[in-house]
Amino acid sequence: MNLAELEALVVEQGRRLALAESDITALKANQGFRKVTPLAASVAAEPEGARITLSIERAKIALPNEDELRKLLDVVFGTYPTLRPWTHGSSYAFQDEQNFTRQFSAAFGYVSSQGRADEIDMKHSVSWWADQASDWLRHRGDRTDIGGAAFLAACVAAGDVAFQRSDQFGNVWAVGLASWEGRKATEAWRNVLCGELRRPVPGIHKAPERSSLSVRR
Repeated sequence: MNLAELEALVVEQGRRLALAESDITALKANQGFRKVTPLAASVAAEPEGARITLSIERAKIALPNEDELRKLLDVVFGTYPTLRPWTHGSSYAFQDEQNFTRQFSAAFGYVSSQGRADEIDMKHSVSWWADQASDWLRHRGDRTDIGGAAFLAACVAAGDVAFQRSDQFGNVWAVGLASWEGRKATEAWRNVLCGELRRPVPGIHKAPERSSLSVRR
């Protein structure tokens, strides 16, 4: 090897050493010090009075505000008055209405976090789903106990949940939700505000074993 070749080899080795040192420096700077932004902090704060937004795994959808929730209930009750658990003019009508509205609002949040099934869930009763919603809320610090009627009202008000209503042939209320799969929730509740309710599917679902035909309120 002549002198020129030796000098070229030294230069190449020096270049490789410099690159290696640069890579090591970069790794030391990044390893273990990656900045992690909490999910709550990553969502920009909304101005006061803005529409509530629910962040869920499948989608981010806008939820109705308090006034819109009450309007949704009026629309649902107008079509399905039997879901109303109180009688106007009764001694406890105001308390019953307030309690139901609280359940309905909480149930709407849960329903908005679930997938939409193409078919009615024939394995679980509405009361089972309402219990799931109550457990879901408790895990998030909300001890609201959701009844079946409030849960059904939330499903109907959502506008994109398939449901079956009870009838004289023994079919019972049932819904088309899927906890771990299904289509994403949408903002179809806006259509319900305009009076455009989803039509129930034909009655095909009898009461599941060991479940009640009545809706728990």
